[in-house]
Amino acid sequence: PIFLELYDTLLSMWKSNVFLRPLTHRFLRGAVQLVGRVLGFVKEGLDGKIEFGENNGNENDASSGTMVGLPPYFWHERVEDIAMVTWELTILDTCMTHDYLEVIADTVCPTDKESRQSTHNSSIEPDEIRALASDVLMESSH
Repeated sequence: PIFLELYDTLLSMWKSNVFLRPLTHRFLRGAVQLVGRVLGFVKEGLDGKIEFGENNGNENDASSGTMVGLPPYFWHERVEDIAMVTWELTILDTCMTHDYLEVIADTVCPTDKESRQSTHNSSIEPDEIRALASDVLMESSH
C-alpha cells in the first residue's frame, strides 16, 4: 500500500545513519513535500482526475505501465476503494501524529547521555521539536 511505503520512507529519513543534524530543516521539508504529494494524489483521485487501468488505446504497448485487460476506472467511484483509502489515511494520521513525532524528536534530540552532550540539547528542546514538527506537518496537510 502506498501509505505504508510513504511512512517507511518518512521513517528512513530520520535514521541515525541518514540524518544530518545541520540539515534538520531540509529533512522536515522533505517530509512535508512527500506527505503533500501523496495527499495531492488522494485529492486528485477523489476529484476523478486519475484513471486506473487505462491502456491509451494501444494494448500492445507494455511500457504504458497499465495492466492489459483491466477496464479503466476511477477509484472514487468504488465505495470499497474509498473505504480502503480512508482507513489507510486514518492509520497514517495516527502514526504521523504520535510515533513519527517521537522519531523526529528522538533523532534531533537524542536521549542517550553521550549523544545528548554532543548535541547540547536543553531539557525542553525535545518538546519544542515535537511541537514544531507537529505544527509544520498539520499545516502542510491542509
